[in-house]
Amino acid sequence: LVVEDTFAISGRGLIVAPDVDLGDQRQRHLKVELRRPDGTTAHAEALAQVPFVNPPRLTERPRHVLLFTRLAKTDVPIGTELWIADEP
Repeated sequence: LVVEDTFAISGRGLIVAPDVDLGDQRQRHLKVELRRPDGTTAHAEALAQVPFVNPPRLTERPRHVLLFTRLAKTDVPIGTELWIADEP
């Protein structure tokens, strides 16, 4: 996915947009490679969660948001490519 926006939530971490379809609703811990627009790369761990929506959208596939607890907005500039490397 290519980062279009980031949202820092106090006490939670950094959420990136857009969300991503991982095929099911389970929460996952992911290893992610960040490929920044300036050519640098980094590795981080993300928590992938399907956000609670009331009422649930039953016709759509669940989409996960990626939450980074150890990164700041400056670590993930707009245009960064996120590649899922592995599930720990």
